[in-house]
Amino acid sequence: MRALFLKIPLPALAFMLLLGCHTRMSKSDLRIEETVRIDNVLIKEMVHQDFDAIKTTPRSSRYLVNVKINNIPEVMLLDTGAALTFMSGKLNKKFSLKETVFPRGNKPIFKTITNDEIGNLIPAVADTLTVGKTVLKPWPFVLSDEFDVDTLLGCDFMNFTSAVLICNPGILFFSTNHTPVKDIGGILKKNGYREIDLATAKDLKYVNAMHRFEDRSEALDSGVLLVPVIVDAVSGFCVIDTGSVSTIVNRSRMDKNFWDIKSYSHYHFRDAKGNERRVQTINLDTFVVGGIDLGKNVEVGFLEMQGKQYINPKNEKVPLWGVIGSDFLHSYNAIIDFGNRKLYLQEIGH
Repeated sequence: MRALFLKIPLPALAFMLLLGCHTRMSKSDLRIEETVRIDNVLIKEMVHQDFDAIKTTPRSSRYLVNVKINNIPEVMLLDTGAALTFMSGKLNKKFSLKETVFPRGNKPIFKTITNDEIGNLIPAVADTLTVGKTVLKPWPFVLSDEFDVDTLLGCDFMNFTSAVLICNPGILFFSTNHTPVKDIGGILKKNGYREIDLATAKDLKYVNAMHRFEDRSEALDSGVLLVPVIVDAVSGFCVIDTGSVSTIVNRSRMDKNFWDIKSYSHYHFRDAKGNERRVQTINLDTFVVGGIDLGKNVEVGFLEMQGKQYINPKNEKVPLWGVIGSDFLHSYNAIIDFGNRKLYLQEIGH
């Protein structure tokens, strides 16, 4: 298990994990596993609205996507906890990206989850990024020789393509006409889902890229998505982070006695520069996510997180508690709608 803390400048967490294989799914292959309780009418509706569809390969709650960068095949980790798309600088020779500069010298700061800063940041552009049948021209990356990951597909792609991710079993839909999906809320509510409005944390002034999307050009719009939470009776927000296998709260925000903390000697977080830290967890007295009360004694990850402690999504200073990871998203069969800034959680059986 390895973890990356991205400060852009909001600390969006991205957990960089072992890559695996993935297969392309055609429209005729779109089926939901029996373990996922959702009517197939949702998938039919997405296809009807002309969304491209990729079946990712969830492996230990990780989402891997086959892409082509400048027509060269690559497997990327899909990470909604990362605001931008990243590549190790060591791979730039392979993919031949064009190096650029950060606009107005507004260079971002990247810190790992162990508070180690990543330097040598270089913005670059791929002439083409191909995902499914969709080709984006151009597409920006951030490169660094100190970045301990091959490639990562972030929220810039998810927002720009109005993507919808069915977290279990891992079907990614993205728009070929840059239009958010319509009318899926009613379908999901009939299947026992709760609809939750999300906030967006955006501060990407150093990004200055236009993307040719079919016959149009669009400005890049990015930012991680935030879900309202209540942690031990204190309201705030968590980043929705598919790159994290675990839900984690910020240790610096909590006053917990040492005997409340559990440690696991055989599990370690590994950050973007190879630093390791033993996994610790705590049981929360109160944990409410998007209005769903998870009950008492919910065990979550427990780490000292660096960066901003508060955010202002609606001109109101509220705590940034941590991240909602894939463990929670899978358990509640979550569906993330980036185009409409909605999260759907299934309450049946919980």
